[in-house]
Amino acid sequence: MRYALEKPGGLWYNIVMVIKKANKTVNIKKPEHKKTAVKPALSNDKLYRKLYACPKMVEDLIQNFVKEQFVEHIDFSTLKECKTRFVTDRDGVRESDMMYELKIKDETVYFFVLLEFQSTVDRFMPVRMLTYIMLFYQDWLKKQTAYKRKLKQKEKNGTLDEADIEAIYETIKLPAVFPILIYNGDRKWTTPSELKELIGVRYKTLDKYVPNFRYYKIIENEFSPESLKELESINAALFRAEQAGTDEVSECALRLTEILKREADPELQRGFRPWLYNFILGHGIKASEANKIIDRLEAGDMTLLEATIKKNREKAINEGEERGAEKKAIDAAKVLLERGIDIKIISESTGLSEAKIKSLAKKPTKDAA
Repeated sequence: MRYALEKPGGLWYNIVMVIKKANKTVNIKKPEHKKTAVKPALSNDKLYRKLYACPKMVEDLIQNFVKEQFVEHIDFSTLKECKTRFVTDRDGVRESDMMYELKIKDETVYFFVLLEFQSTVDRFMPVRMLTYIMLFYQDWLKKQTAYKRKLKQKEKNGTLDEADIEAIYETIKLPAVFPILIYNGDRKWTTPSELKELIGVRYKTLDKYVPNFRYYKIIENEFSPESLKELESINAALFRAEQAGTDEVSECALRLTEILKREADPELQRGFRPWLYNFILGHGIKASEANKIIDRLEAGDMTLLEATIKKNREKAINEGEERGAEKKAIDAAKVLLERGIDIKIISESTGLSEAKIKSLAKKPTKDAA
């Protein structure tokens, strides 16, 4: 009897062949070890605003990533954040726009830094940047005019006439603004740096009326990991960690905490803990484990982070294999059900419970639908 079932055309032969066929057709794919796309628990805008409110972060950024001659003449002891908020119809109030005041050879200059987190590349970034700067100028002129009018009124001890107001305007010169874009998205940044590249002028005589504006771009994904590693810079360590693949996460997180110990004051070190917390959560690690991992990193030990990432990776692979094996068994059971094989025999051959097979039998097939 057993021989009859095992020979071609027999019952057990058909069962075995169906299962073998299912095993060949179902391919289990292991998850790729790439940077995860999990969203952080807190707003990136707010986290970065807190970090870049620290003068040390801005100084580190300018000294290491702005390749302009005037940088060597900046007096960083004068650097302070301006409490300016930009409001536009398009974006409302943006938490990521920041303005700083500092002196270059006794001249007050403003640095506008826009932190860009969007995954899509904005082709009209020069228009946005210039709009924010014009809003800043508008606000700055209003305050300067009001301040100088007060001084003049106090000096005259009376009401100002038109000549007084014109004289005040003559003394006001707009300050220079240096606009910086920091982009940490995954896509390549293809937007022009100059406004004139976005303006189509058919008549050459109009060229001289096209606004001459450009912004300075710092695009994280354009730096190689090696070049960032060579810099003893907080921003470089931050950029490298943000671009790191899963295999590099532990080493990058440790390097960032080590540089913070050497270069940052206690306030900035504390400010980085929420960022590190979100960074760790973003790589699939539970919130209950994140603070322990940060404590170990700050103690110079990355083994807990490394081990947790490895454990999570192995768990994901095993779960994928289990799901794949179950899918193959279900596929085989469906085929055997269609051939009228007894549920008990299908359960013995596939390892699925009889209840599970009965539930499959109740579901309509694609052909029946």
